[in-house]
Amino acid sequence: MMEVDTFVLENGVEYIEVDKLIYDNNTYVLLSNIKNVKDSCIRKLVIEDNKKYLYKINSNNEFETVLNLFMEKNKTLF
Repeated sequence: MMEVDTFVLENGVEYIEVDKLIYDNNTYVLLSNIKNVKDSCIRKLVIEDNKKYLYKINSNNEFETVLNLFMEKNKTLF
């Protein structure tokens, strides 16, 4: 059985990690709401002291770049 990471975001909703990529020495994760697959988001993943932290992407340029990379990587899904 495959292990899948799940995260509860600031809105209290649980998301599952769908995909991960590295861009510009940062790790980004594509997340999908466990109860509503139409609800997804992208967060920057930082690991400190073996704990995982997710951060919103505040830069529009950074978000658009990462979104385009995920779309290209997963073009069969979009």
